[in-house]
Amino acid sequence: MKTPDQLREQLKRQWENTSLRVDRLLGNASWPLSLSIGKPTAGEMASDARGIKATIDLWRGMQTGKVSWRAEKYRALAAPIELPAQWTLSEPAQWVSAIADRSISIEYKRYRHLFANISPLWHELLLRRRHLIASLDDAEIIRAAEVALTLKPGSANGAPLRSLSVRGIDSKFLERNRTLVTRMLDVRFDGEPGEVGLETYLDATQEGKHWLLVVDLDGNLLPFPRIRVRDADLEAHAVTGSAIVIVENEQCVHLLPQLPGTVAVLGAGLNLNWLQGAWLKDRRIAYWGDIDSWGLAMLGTARRYQPSVTSILMDGATFAEFDSAAVAEEVTYGEQIPDGLSPREGRLYGEIVSRARGRLEQEFLPAHRVHAALRRWQADR
Repeated sequence: MKTPDQLREQLKRQWENTSLRVDRLLGNASWPLSLSIGKPTAGEMASDARGIKATIDLWRGMQTGKVSWRAEKYRALAAPIELPAQWTLSEPAQWVSAIADRSISIEYKRYRHLFANISPLWHELLLRRRHLIASLDDAEIIRAAEVALTLKPGSANGAPLRSLSVRGIDSKFLERNRTLVTRMLDVRFDGEPGEVGLETYLDATQEGKHWLLVVDLDGNLLPFPRIRVRDADLEAHAVTGSAIVIVENEQCVHLLPQLPGTVAVLGAGLNLNWLQGAWLKDRRIAYWGDIDSWGLAMLGTARRYQPSVTSILMDGATFAEFDSAAVAEEVTYGEQIPDGLSPREGRLYGEIVSRARGRLEQEFLPAHRVHAALRRWQADR
């Protein structure tokens, strides 16, 4: 026969089990919860009657939940004895009360307060990732939840994160709560913000902190075959050469051919503010990215800074040719066609956002096609 303290330890271990904690606090598990108390053996009844009576008294004094009793017969006893059989808890509050642990009681009370003040969207996140809120006060968490409901792709519109003014936050708010806000946005947008980074997802920049990969496709323009340059430095200082190829994903560097007079800039994503550099007005510029809503949006952003930008392999014919490699774009940039696209590119944007598989990643294009397209662009002066 288990004592109340033994079952309390069992209940406490269950609280520390993430899946059980989520299921029970969010009402996904079946309530009531019944725990078997067990019964003493005949030998225990004969040898430790006093200890068993003490345990029975503890169960009789139980104030939390409901204890069910049943009569049991033992040879050592002249008459049947009433023994506790089941301990039944009907709701999360009784579970926490039964555990009788101060720290868990405080945590549960905190969850109840937070859940009463934030969207249910975030409840499971906070239960599963307790570390996200361990060092934050409740007001900050509630404000983070409000901010995460307000933000959407491109909210920063090219400005630094610290300049975002939503829900009355201060300039350091996103810096203090970056991880929590990112995880909350991941819930809304299927993990995309965490995958591409908060700045990229919100179209924000942290001046001087984004490093770009610059590759010498000529072989004689830079002191190294490839170097990393801060975005602010690339905006302010010209690189040698007459042409620039902007490549959305850094992983595509192996697909680039040698091109006289040309350097490539890889991995900028939505961070294209450096294209405002005055020296770029004298360069021929090409942009090559994924054929998906985000890739086309980035192309449009590049053109807002440099209207003469030419797209490479970002057209309907390329998408149709490699349609078998297309995948679903779980989170699109939006239904509205981004500024900066040509009419043909705008029609392509509308088509791909309506498709079940509307994303063709540039990494899946064969190298010979990339080489041919870039060489045609270079020859077309």
